[in-house]
Amino acid sequence: MKTMHLSRRWAVLGMGVAMALGADAASAQSKEYVIGAPVALTGPYAWVGVPSREGMDVAIAELNDSGYLGTGKLKVLIEDTGSDKSQVVALINRFASRDKALMILGPSSSVEGMAAAPVANDLKIPMLSPTAASDRINKAGPWTFRMPASPSAVSIEVCNYAVKKLGITSVALVVARDNDAIVTLHDATLKCFKQHGVNVVFNDSVLAAESDFLALQSKMIGSKPQALFMALGGEQAGNFAVQARQNGIDAKVQFMGGPAMGAGQFLTIGGGAVEGTIYPADYFAGLAGNDNKRFVAAYEKRFNRQPDFGAALGYSAVKMAAAAIKSSGPDPTRDQIRDALRSIKDQSSIIGAGRFSFDEDRGGSYTPLILRVKGGKIGTAE
Repeated sequence: MKTMHLSRRWAVLGMGVAMALGADAASAQSKEYVIGAPVALTGPYAWVGVPSREGMDVAIAELNDSGYLGTGKLKVLIEDTGSDKSQVVALINRFASRDKALMILGPSSSVEGMAAAPVANDLKIPMLSPTAASDRINKAGPWTFRMPASPSAVSIEVCNYAVKKLGITSVALVVARDNDAIVTLHDATLKCFKQHGVNVVFNDSVLAAESDFLALQSKMIGSKPQALFMALGGEQAGNFAVQARQNGIDAKVQFMGGPAMGAGQFLTIGGGAVEGTIYPADYFAGLAGNDNKRFVAAYEKRFNRQPDFGAALGYSAVKMAAAAIKSSGPDPTRDQIRDALRSIKDQSSIIGAGRFSFDEDRGGSYTPLILRVKGGKIGTAE
């Protein structure tokens, strides 16, 4: 009887050990790396927020399905900001405090990003903005990063191309004055044109939410520019171009703009009106390389269209976040992830010409491409 009793005790003990080991194994298998992602899925910045979210979805599926993080998985909490600064701030506080997120991926626009950056630095949580381009985001403190290259850097590329390749001698400019990154782009481009001796015949501004440009365009068209530089969001730029053609701008006027011309809405809204537009690009779906081909194939399969620059930046931001988490060990801290992001230099990427770094101010650094709308499609400018 004692033997039987002892056997039962060992059996119970064995079951307990097995259950404990099973619980440990389940815990390891279910380990989640939480990231908060405040993204503009509605409102005036949804034109870039929605595709960036789609790119994020492709990257999350790819990384989790491949076992990139071993037995762990990315858990990305994507929430709509409504393109509202106060909503972004509330979400970042929630992600950092309640959800215990390791880092933030977002927000979508510079307007939101400038409000969010001081909060992320106060909370000491790494924040990587996939699509917001303002230098003021990453320069707000050591915890904030920005994927897009500096607007000042990319503006020089398109300005030099316009002057040296196209022989532009006079230009009109229009800028969305309530978007810091776009204003920076405009100011740097204006300076570059003046340094080249280009005659600036018109220079005015609009609000990002404006959609009727008749009065402004009447003055602009009267100045008879050889080229028009649109420092506007992708959706607004497409609309501006259509109205300019309808209002009688000379068909020979060369349209130009910033990286936002790479948004899908620019081509969809602009149609034939934007034919021939040139712009510096963060991304080109036709870029050679297996990494980009895999991304394009996965994106097209999921969304039945080619990815634009917002999708590529969203995808790349998640990949970089995952790399930072992986290099920080099985139990990464926010400090370790921040340091890992800062160490990213000359990394193979689908962004720009194929190599990506964070500069000393934690801003994206890469060589942009010069693209042109040809036959209703995007191609290289050459």
